[in-house]
Amino acid sequence: MSIYVDGCCNKTIGSCASVVDSSGNDLIGPYLDFLSHFKFLDSFPVKHHNNRIVYEVEFTDITSQQNNGCELVAMCIGLVIAIYYKFDTIYSDSTLIIQHWSNKESKNIKDPLKAKIQRYCIELRRIFERRGGQIKFVPGDHNLADLGFHKK
Repeated sequence: MSIYVDGCCNKTIGSCASVVDSSGNDLIGPYLDFLSHFKFLDSFPVKHHNNRIVYEVEFTDITSQQNNGCELVAMCIGLVIAIYYKFDTIYSDSTLIIQHWSNKESKNIKDPLKAKIQRYCIELRRIFERRGGQIKFVPGDHNLADLGFHKK
């Protein structure tokens, strides 16, 4: 079973994190009660967008890395769901998140909350991969969690 994660930041929807299954079905909505137990999400309200529930993500370093922050939160949500509900693969279109931010601490993150979430993401990824989970790259126009902004 697979999870697709994506973050977006644009004028249409704002800054959001989206997580879906391999059929494109929203995973935040069905797991919302479960996700409410994870403190890293306390700062982010949920909202509806195109038959999905997404987390609205905003960090203080709004002029830089805002989309990357959304990607990071989406990856954390995906990891939490994958670990607890036995998904084996997570797909993301963010090479920054896959290769760097979910692997090792970055000194370039200015926002303290984003830095804390990044450290948590690294821990979650270690747990996920220890039990055999994989994180893989998927092009943006094939990412099922995309909210419609990469689609051709």
